[in-house]
Amino acid sequence: MSDLHVIGNDVATMVPPPSKEGRIYLAGPVTGVPDFNRRGFASAQAMLEEAGYRVLNPINMTEEYDEINEIPRGSASWDTYMRIALRGLIACQTLVALPGWTTSRGAQIEVTLATSLRMPVFQIITQHQLLINMGHTITGVSGSTTRSESSAE
Repeated sequence: MSDLHVIGNDVATMVPPPSKEGRIYLAGPVTGVPDFNRRGFASAQAMLEEAGYRVLNPINMTEEYDEINEIPRGSASWDTYMRIALRGLIACQTLVALPGWTTSRGAQIEVTLATSLRMPVFQIITQHQLLINMGHTITGVSGSTTRSESSAE
C-alpha cells in the first residue's frame, strides 16, 4: 500500500496525491440534483480541506453571483453559471470530480477542459472516502484494494 495516499476514512488516491500547492476545483452534477447538490459539494470540500487542501467550490461562486445580482438562488441560465465555473477552473491547478460527474454535461466539460490543459484530474468514488487518479482504477475498500491501469477519457 505504499503507493496509496489516505484522505478521509479509507484508501484514497494513487501516488502522486493531489498537490497541496494551488487550489483544487470541484466538478460534479448540479442541474437536476436536489438543492443543486450543495451537500455533495460541501462534503467533498470539507473532506479535502480537512486533509490540508485549498478548494474552490463552484457552488459558492454561483451563489455569490446570485447575491451580487440580487436574483433568486439558481435562477440564472445554465450557460451563465458555466462561464462563472470555468473561470474558477482555469484559476485552479487540480480538478476533483464528485460522484455522478459522468451524468453531468457541465462536469464533463470541466473534466475535458482540465484534461486538455494537462491538469491532474482525480475522482471521488464515494462521497466521503475513496479518491483516485482518473488515469487508474482502484477497486475494493479497506485492505482489499488493487490497482489496475485504465485510460482517462
